[in-house]
Amino acid sequence: MTIKKLQNYFAIFCSFAIAYILFPTYFDLVLPALPEKMQYSWESIDTSWMLALNYVKIKSLCWGNGFIFTYGPLSYLSTRIMWGMNKWHLLFYDLFIAFNFFIITFKNLKRENNERKVTILLAATLCFILPQYFGPGSSLVLLSLLLFWIRESLDTPSIFNYAMQDILLLLAFFIKMNTGIVALILFFAGIVYNIIYKHEKVKASLIAIFVLVTVYVFSIFLNVDLIGYVRGGYQLISGYNGIMYLDQGDINAFVFAIATVCLSLFVLLSQLITQKESIPKFLCIFLMFFAVSFVFYKQAFVRADYSHLYEFYPFFIMPIFCVKEFHAVKTIKFLPGILIAIVFINIFFSKKRDDVLFNFNEKFNKTEYFKRFSQLNLKNSDPVAFDKTIPAAISNRIGNKTVDVYPWNIQLLLENGLNYSPRPVCQSYSAYTPWLELQNYEIYNSTKSPEYLLYQYDAIDNRYPLFDEAKVNLGIMKKYKFVDSFRMYNSLILLLQKRDNRSVQLIKMKSYDVDSAFKINPDTNSFYTIEVSHSLSGEITSLFYHAPEINLVIDTKDGKSRAYRTSRELLSTGLFCTNLVTSTAEYLNFITQTPAQKAQEVLSYKLNFTSPEYFNKHFKLTQYKIEQ
Repeated sequence: MTIKKLQNYFAIFCSFAIAYILFPTYFDLVLPALPEKMQYSWESIDTSWMLALNYVKIKSLCWGNGFIFTYGPLSYLSTRIMWGMNKWHLLFYDLFIAFNFFIITFKNLKRENNERKVTILLAATLCFILPQYFGPGSSLVLLSLLLFWIRESLDTPSIFNYAMQDILLLLAFFIKMNTGIVALILFFAGIVYNIIYKHEKVKASLIAIFVLVTVYVFSIFLNVDLIGYVRGGYQLISGYNGIMYLDQGDINAFVFAIATVCLSLFVLLSQLITQKESIPKFLCIFLMFFAVSFVFYKQAFVRADYSHLYEFYPFFIMPIFCVKEFHAVKTIKFLPGILIAIVFINIFFSKKRDDVLFNFNEKFNKTEYFKRFSQLNLKNSDPVAFDKTIPAAISNRIGNKTVDVYPWNIQLLLENGLNYSPRPVCQSYSAYTPWLELQNYEIYNSTKSPEYLLYQYDAIDNRYPLFDEAKVNLGIMKKYKFVDSFRMYNSLILLLQKRDNRSVQLIKMKSYDVDSAFKINPDTNSFYTIEVSHSLSGEITSLFYHAPEINLVIDTKDGKSRAYRTSRELLSTGLFCTNLVTSTAEYLNFITQTPAQKAQEVLSYKLNFTSPEYFNKHFKLTQYKIEQ
């Protein structure tokens, strides 16, 4: 047997081993019922939106119009919740991802100028640190795989390379819109390069048209309003950057993430210079890798809680693994050492995310995957275990009438089989731009509003609950009445019933130019919006980190001040009310017109800026009169 044949067999064996190890060990994610005692109400947030995604697809609601979220109609391939979904879709998706891992490993082991030891190191690292449940990281994996095939097409613009790009682009776009937009930009960057510099004008142009047509055709098939889908996704990304940060404080995770990105860019730059690529190709490869790295960085370090911080590290090896220049580092002696440093940094911080990174039985035993697959019906019909029910008096009163839940516990409705009528932005904490909140307000300010509403007065991240959706809350107060209540999950939950279909009118009275020292002394029937703008330094900070911090300070008649996190987008959605409300019980008192304590009366609303230099000094304050 010749050495070349042995190398081929070795490449096939290693590629198959990598694909097998990275193949999931379980088929679907089975959600438990909500626990009887939840310490925090936000524990139901993630399970609720994941179930809502399946519900929207089952009910054939329109993505981007009737329902707005960053995830799309193929999101179940990422969440792996198979309620109402076809099990064969997930199987073929998993096999397709495994096929990509096989091809990438095989191609890099077979390239003549590649250092096979580096390929084995990167592949083994992926096997070691990639989690079995990719979750939100699925979009990062798809983006990395797309990067590989675009890089391949810059050398060999074959139909197969383009076909793989089309499939990955469709998956990325309809699983998670924000990643899909980046995927489209990368794809067309590669197309433009090949049209201009590879003299592939006809083929590349036809491929570009074909891809756009497939996106459009799939949008019809998947019930997606493309304009609304893209616009809604953009609004969610923009608003997220302004309000959803936590900064939980692992400065080392931040510093080493920046170091990892910079080191990888240095390695790529060194390789491209050494290989003497043409300047256009050089820039195309470098900028595409930089764009993918930036997406990885922003996804982890905008929210910046521990789970997001450490999510960066197990997945960042993916784009490195998918760009062939990283596999040819033997051309410069010190580059392998830098790659090894990158690998160890990623392993170290991945260890912080998961103490058991590599478990032989879990990684190699695929029995549970195929056992579960065989047990499921073609479409699984059970969303969660129905272990918990709301009181019979409440469920009987609602009956089959439409019902929504505020602020986010959708799982409560679906567990109890109620006729859930979602507002377009289905959870209050993410309606954080004027356009997003307007979509919900137009529903609640019309005859389309649900007959009943389960209401808890709550918010996340020290935000003021009443102003997460100020206009929606105003509409609820004007159009709904309290009819019952019950306690569940250590919380008071109100049942509200629609009493009035008349719309609420906000009539503009006047606008003021104010400075940062202004105060709003609220009137009973007034609604206010505040337009705050960033300075140049604030815009740069927002781009590379997150938006600068703003706090809404509420002064009350007892002489106390309470500060709540807000954002410039949230401020422009509006605020109102002459009473401070801090709990569901106080909210109930307020809507039933129980006399408030003097201490709860609001003297003023004002803004506090942690870094004033990031904002322009003058703002626009607009006052509206509330009428019905």
